[in-house]
Parts: sequence; structure tokens; C-alpha cells
Amino acid sequence: MLTRLGDISVNTLHYLEQAVVVNETMGLRVYHAQRHCWWAEGLWRAGKLEDARRTIDTAVELAVAMDERGVEAEALMTRAVVARSERAIKRAHDDLTRALSISRALEMRLFEAQALVALGSVLATTPGKQSQASEYRERGLALCQGMGVEPWWPRM
Repeated sequence: MLTRLGDISVNTLHYLEQAVVVNETMGLRVYHAQRHCWWAEGLWRAGKLEDARRTIDTAVELAVAMDERGVEAEALMTRAVVARSERAIKRAHDDLTRALSISRALEMRLFEAQALVALGSVLATTPGKQSQASEYRERGLALCQGMGVEPWWPRM
């Protein structure tokens, strides 16, 4: 995805928004939450936190309504990134804990690994939680290494 590669421009945000608008116009609901999630990430990367918050909240609501659990896990991780940027560490922690639970239930090892790394990063900012943060981060990185992937959280 372009946003994860750092390609954020007015056009990028426009195309991400248009994917949402087209789905809404056509009445398509399948993976509509996913499109909101991608758009929210783009908004977050562009520094538009208020818009990112509104969009990612919609993504989570849609994913829950459509029972798209995998998309819900990704949306929760993205919402945690936005919350962290807003310095809402408790909210970020809660969303990541929920994303981790869903990822494990669905046996989505990639998302489980990313959620563990992210949770480690969030806990590292919490006084008295450094040891737990290290444990989560190490487990996540080990899972990533076992799958041959790089965690994307550090770039977020």
C-alpha cells in the first residue's frame, strides 16, 4: 500500500477517499471497512488526526457490523496508531489488546505479530511496564522473523 511506503500526497488521499465514496454511492458494504481503514491511515500519515480519528472509528463500526473480524483487527491497530498520536495511550492499549485477541482467535499470525510489536511500543511509554513491553515486542519480532516479514509498526 502506498501509504505504508510513505507516498502521501493530495492525490493519494483523494484516491483513498474516492474508494469510500464509490462504495457508498453503489451501496457496496463488503470490505467497506477496509477502505475506511486505508483512508484513515493515509489521513494519519498526512497529519490530519481529527479526520483520521473519525474515519477509523467508522471503519471499526463497519467491520463489527459486517462481522469482518480480520478487518476489525487491522482497523483496531490503525485506531491505536491514531490514539497514540493523540497521546491517548490507554485507548491505544485497549484497541491493541482487542486486535491481538481477534488475531489469535482467527489464527492470523501476521496481525498477531504486528499487534504484539505495537503493544510493546505502547507499553514502553507506560511507567513500570518496560519489562512487559519488552516481552511483547520480542514475541512479536520472533513471530515476524519466523514468517520472514518486517514489522510495520516501527514505521507508524
